[in-house]
Amino acid sequence: MIKAVNMKNYRFGKRANIFYSGFGMLDMENNTFVSFDGITPYVLDTKKIIQSCIDAGWPETLKRAAQAQ
Repeated sequence: MIKAVNMKNYRFGKRANIFYSGFGMLDMENNTFVSFDGITPYVLDTKKIIQSCIDAGWPETLKRAAQAQ
């Protein structure tokens, strides 16, 4: 199950110094974020936009990023 989550205060391994804002897609089954490259989380400005991506089935065509910290 993919869920839209607020990215504020999320950290990702080597990218722990990057401050994220907006909303991302979290794979609740594997506790991983959906990304383009398998490293950088896919983040958009509003929950409405990211939810529309989830509803359209986009997460299944993208890779999974590092586990949520």
